Amino acid sequence: LMVTDGRASGNAHGAEDALREVIRANVSVDILYAGTRDVVPQGSGRAALVQPDVLLREMADHSGGAVFNMIEWKANRPRGFNPKDVLQSIVNEWRRTWLLRVSVPTDGKYHRLLVKSRAIGVTVRAPLIVLAPSGNP
Repeated sequence: LMVTDGRASGNAHGAEDALREVIRANVSVDILYAGTRDVVPQGSGRAALVQPDVLLREMADHSGGAVFNMIEWKANRPRGFNPKDVLQSIVNEWRRTWLLRVSVPTDGKYHRLLVKSRAIGVTVRAPLIVLAPSGNP
């Protein structure tokens, strides 16, 4: 579980590096963040749109994880907000997780993966890419 505000500045490694490591480690990443999209003035009448959720969603999607936005969660619960409820929701989702093993060639290359379910109402979260081991398993 990654907990973040979605912001980064002065990091030695970027989001692409993190995504590469997530794929290499063959782990699923669920992300809990409290970021918003912002417009940042750049001078001369120009501005940059900062969208931290885009890279976070990409990391979750590629690893088979999910994104939980604390701000959206809070906005959808006008009667009260308790961070414990968000964490309980994540834990409940983990309890419904199945492990699926796949065979890939031992060629040390990236391979696309597509997992589907015929069951109605089932949410499937699976990595989009897997890194095959090299050499003998």
